[in-house]
Amino acid sequence: MSWINALCETYEKLKDSPELLKRCSMPLAPPSHTVQNAHAEIFLNESGELLRIRPLTKAEARTITPCTEDSAVRSSNNAPHIVYDNLKYIAGDAQRYIAKQDNSKNYEKYCAQLSDWCNDENCPNQVKAIYKYIKRGTVFHDLIESGLILPEEKLKWNGDKDNKPADILKTVVRFRVEDKYGNSFECNTNSELMNSYMEYDRKNRKQKSICFVSGTTQAVTYKHPTKIRTTGDSARLISANDEYGFTYRGRFKNKENVFSVGFESSDKAHSALRWLVSNQGFSTGDQTVVVWCVGGEDIPTPLQDTYDITAGGDPFGDEAPAAIYNSERQYAKLVELAVNGYIYKIPDNDNVIIMILESATPGRLSITYYREFSPNDYLDRIKTWHTTCVWNHKYKLVSKILPDGKQELKHIEFTGAPSINDIIYAAYGRNVDEKQKKHLMEILISCITDGKRMPKDFMNKSLQRVSNPHSFNEDWELSKATSITCSIINKYIYDTKGMNYSMSLDISNKDRSYLFGRVLAYAEQIEDYVLYKSGDKRPPNAIKLRSKYRIQPAKTLMVIDEKLLPYVEKLYSSSTWLYDEMQKVIAEISANDFMNNKPLDPQYLLGYACQKAELLKKHDKKDETKETEEN
Repeated sequence: MSWINALCETYEKLKDSPELLKRCSMPLAPPSHTVQNAHAEIFLNESGELLRIRPLTKAEARTITPCTEDSAVRSSNNAPHIVYDNLKYIAGDAQRYIAKQDNSKNYEKYCAQLSDWCNDENCPNQVKAIYKYIKRGTVFHDLIESGLILPEEKLKWNGDKDNKPADILKTVVRFRVEDKYGNSFECNTNSELMNSYMEYDRKNRKQKSICFVSGTTQAVTYKHPTKIRTTGDSARLISANDEYGFTYRGRFKNKENVFSVGFESSDKAHSALRWLVSNQGFSTGDQTVVVWCVGGEDIPTPLQDTYDITAGGDPFGDEAPAAIYNSERQYAKLVELAVNGYIYKIPDNDNVIIMILESATPGRLSITYYREFSPNDYLDRIKTWHTTCVWNHKYKLVSKILPDGKQELKHIEFTGAPSINDIIYAAYGRNVDEKQKKHLMEILISCITDGKRMPKDFMNKSLQRVSNPHSFNEDWELSKATSITCSIINKYIYDTKGMNYSMSLDISNKDRSYLFGRVLAYAEQIEDYVLYKSGDKRPPNAIKLRSKYRIQPAKTLMVIDEKLLPYVEKLYSSSTWLYDEMQKVIAEISANDFMNNKPLDPQYLLGYACQKAELLKKHDKKDETKETEEN
């Protein structure tokens, strides 16, 4: 199945699923229609007489608009839409108020198009009422009288401030017709009006050929829709209007030899893609990633972290869902239940599609990545990622809106894989170049969906950053980057050696780097504990010297141990066990491994993280015991 076939099929599924369409404020436009943001709504009676005018809020601005083949792709040419458009086209009296703007040709063409539809035998009476009103040429005057436009030296918009036109002439107006009983005919959502215009437009398209999508002979188009990512997006996916460049010259005589797509197939595919991008697309600059199931079912995406895919319940409630799993088997079972239909139910005959869009220029949009999967294949790859790129994390921040409108935030602990965004930031920092970030995102998506290895660059970059704590402004940033780097290292080890390190402390692991990492955790904890008790906020020497420790562990450990002795003397008798245990771990390192002083492998960070978590757990238990005794 090609991308355009998949989108056409998705359109048909969405069209028949009103519950799915309610999820998104972007409407699904039928063929021969486009979507634009309206700023005002004019109410008329059946005779085309003005009743009232109201401003539209940003939330209700999106409007399905009948359009022509030319107006669907217009930029600066004279190509009016049908019925709803901006004042440049519908206001016959605009020149009275803006002398320098001669819009008479625009207005005449708009009226001619609308008149032609009104002469069609199937044209709704409400459209004829709108035409009668437009022919009076008082739209601009009526907007001023209603107070939506202030007649100052420079005409000023006085409607919703969040839904303000870029220019007064770009104010888009839509219409509503009321009968004598007060029943309202909402033109922009009325299926009778849409079907009438689709039939009218279909009859008037003369150029017919074989549609390469449907395989049938039908009216075709070479002017494909824009506004895919936003209502102001002018980039096109399909274009062959460069008759003097090298788009097809040398291989084909004309564009008709290259391809032909039915206008309905094109409109359906672009409308479905517009809806998908608005509802579930993720954008970075001019790159957009969209993942969807053709049947419309909810699916986990490669962009999510494990908590977003597996967690259920209310994290703000008294019984928050469990999210930390020290047992790898227990965690793997949770992921398996989630991706195998416990949460997401996808029919076997459906397709899951991943598409990445990017515009090289403002007028051209390309598909840089496209994959189709069967549900089982896709879910298996998601499951593999979330059970191999895994560690315990404490940085997740979730929010909810309270009844009074305020936002409540809460930190969540979870076991699993971080999001792609967090992996990129951990490895390259938050100031990563936008162009580089787009490239990195595509690499990571391919790691998940194509099963490619975790690039060594990601591991080395993130390890270098967390081994240099001075590059972080806050302690929580270092802690977050550390746990994410552990996930990356775990994934890289799985990809290269076919094994995962345990997320809990493995005292049987005698790997040199792992043991040195454990020692570093002890040294940091001892000094940090004494500094905390004395109210000193300085970072421990173990953190300051972490970069040197990774490169020359034995030599640096001697320096750390020497600096540690004054702090050991200040330890309370109940806490001297920390230093004793540290010495026991040092004793486990063989003399040869200790004295060669070669740089540590990435596993040192796993040993450090596991030992640090274990020490914090022991301190929490001791504090609980002490509190119980005091009570």
